[in-house]
Amino acid sequence: MKSSMGKRSFDNARALFDRKEYSSAEAAFAEVLQERRKTLKLLGLSSPDPKTLLIMHWLGRTRYELRKDVEANKLFERVLEGRLKVLRQDHPETILSKHWLGTTSMVLGNYPRAKRLFKQALKGQEREIGRSKSDTLWTRHWLGNTLFFLGQYTEAERYFRQVLMGGRRTQNLALEAQYRNITKYWLARTLFEQKNYIKAEKLCREILTNREEVNSISICLPSRTPPPFTGQLQVSAPGSISRILFFSQNRLLIRCSQRF
Repeated sequence: MKSSMGKRSFDNARALFDRKEYSSAEAAFAEVLQERRKTLKLLGLSSPDPKTLLIMHWLGRTRYELRKDVEANKLFERVLEGRLKVLRQDHPETILSKHWLGTTSMVLGNYPRAKRLFKQALKGQEREIGRSKSDTLWTRHWLGNTLFFLGQYTEAERYFRQVLMGGRRTQNLALEAQYRNITKYWLARTLFEQKNYIKAEKLCREILTNREEVNSISICLPSRTPPPFTGQLQVSAPGSISRILFFSQNRLLIRCSQRF
């Protein structure tokens, strides 16, 4: 990436990623990484430098979007290890690496590690960029998800409520409403697990109040594009509902098929 050609190649790979052409982006990032390593070898350098780690990070992001979670996880592990060596502990890129390694750890079911990484990332984000920034709010949300899967519902509830009380995650009002519904959904599930059925029911009714606005709600697991989501909750018509909220004996039951 010292040469203009190297930078253009990296920028081209980023452009492919932004256009969601992930297979092409993967090949492009892999080629840029190979060329970068050749350059470092010619210079007699062996340890990854920040630019090499940046390429590896984006290759990991691309493989995550392609659902190559194990491969992405390995890359994020190497990137975090490298950034801890060449950058400071609280450097924004180091914090970002903790977040993304937490993401793949969660998707792969390693919830204790995901919890630890998300908490570290959150602490750094709150200190470096503020409690109300979009990235901070999303990390707090995903930490809530992780705690939910660990069965730590009281703590999960606290983080979900903090997200709902925080700032906006996007300036797009329609998208922000969808994001809030995502957090409300997980808060409802958390309340349900704590047998707080009345509050869980109230939240679900809020989600379903305006079916046109919430025609398609992404259920947040650390994501594919845009921020960490997989799956769709369809509420536009009973026949198209893939994750159903329904009531039985005055208790809200939430039936959800999810990819873990």
